[in-house]
Amino acid sequence: MEDVWVGWDNAAAEIGVNRRAAEAVDRRVGILKVWNEQNDGIKLIILRLTAHANVLKRDNYFISADYFGAVRRLFAQKYHCPAMVIQGSAGNIAPKYYCSTIMPVDGRGEAYINSAAALDNMAQKVLGKAETVIDSIKMYPNIFVSAYSKYMTLKSKVPSMIKAHEIAEEAAKNCGIDGSKWLEEVKNLHENHVDFQEESLEIQYFCIGNWCLCGVPNETMTEFAICTEQKLSNPYFYFNGYTNGCSAYFPTAEEYDLGGYEVYWAMLIYFEDYGRVHPYNRESFDETIKFVVGNYYDSYSK
Repeated sequence: MEDVWVGWDNAAAEIGVNRRAAEAVDRRVGILKVWNEQNDGIKLIILRLTAHANVLKRDNYFISADYFGAVRRLFAQKYHCPAMVIQGSAGNIAPKYYCSTIMPVDGRGEAYINSAAALDNMAQKVLGKAETVIDSIKMYPNIFVSAYSKYMTLKSKVPSMIKAHEIAEEAAKNCGIDGSKWLEEVKNLHENHVDFQEESLEIQYFCIGNWCLCGVPNETMTEFAICTEQKLSNPYFYFNGYTNGCSAYFPTAEEYDLGGYEVYWAMLIYFEDYGRVHPYNRESFDETIKFVVGNYYDSYSK
């Protein structure tokens, strides 16, 4: 154990593309720098990024940490310290660079770039922007640290059989998904007079000053991060998905209306793991944003 100073800042990098109809993208490269005054050196760099770690597509047969691994390697070489990477709200954000001999769904359009060096392209983009601010980050000793969880209950309406068959037909047509088991479960719920299912959602906070990682165990859309940052007027508040688990996509109200794989079709595959057959109700996005913001305690003020 040794005393360290910490500091934080943001850079901005173009590493992600919204793969849905929306244009929202969280471009922040969140940087937490841990520094040892006695050894006059950086002990650790934590980077918070927002883009799916699927630069390598389904024709890849390598065991790989994808672009997260490339970022960590590049930063370790540059700053001679470990680098940790944390995923933001990337449920609808595909990587700008990808490497594939096929044309993936999240690689169509001028915004995407197919490159044999895609992993390094992503890592170089992050490093190129981050290194412009890392050396100038203001460092603080004796900063207040807090970690806590809050819980809220979200509901998921069981779809009618008519709606369920529509969803299953769309999933089969567009993705080749077999929804027969899912339809059986929906029918079973109706026969047992189950109109909705509930889930207790854990929202975790880890705060160092006004730098805060907040996360839920869902694959959240990037709008979660953008909305909470704006409502709190805090560019160092980072809402993240995939936090100690991943229980289904969590769409915005607008994405809910669009449907598709991230909203409905994935449920046909993973409903047994998620413990429910339908996404959270449409109003759940707004309810969660309000709850997250209302339960944030700014430890910097302490």
